[in-house]
Amino acid sequence: MKIPWGIVLIAAGIVLMIFAALSGSGGVTLVFIFPVFYASGLTGAIGALLLFMGFLLLFFQPFYEIIRTASSGEGDPHYTLDEFNENLQQNRKTEFSGIVLIGPFPIIFSNDTKHINHLITMVILLMFMLFIIPLIFLILQFW
Repeated sequence: MKIPWGIVLIAAGIVLMIFAALSGSGGVTLVFIFPVFYASGLTGAIGALLLFMGFLLLFFQPFYEIIRTASSGEGDPHYTLDEFNENLQQNRKTEFSGIVLIGPFPIIFSNDTKHINHLITMVILLMFMLFIIPLIFLILQFW
């Protein structure tokens, strides 16, 4: 199994940013409804850099995989678009689902009912993280 380095960098960045906020060399505040992290020390700066690099890796990883697969010759070069469409229609049912957050308001969409329960759970967790965790930091900041 491949290691998702983008997720590892994001997790490491978040851990360093939390450590910086708890040690006093950084902090979290709310600007309108958005949590904002600021740092005056090296730990917080490295955490923010790792977070940014993790998002960049996650964004560019699909492009890298396409190029790597094409250059290694793993795919069939004689596989035509018509054959691909035939196999796609015969062997797969297309399912989609997602969450769009516009500010604090979630919009859930899906064409399959079993995905909706998972999405509602994810929205509840996201709302918890977006409101409760910054509130805890604010309470600790003024305590």
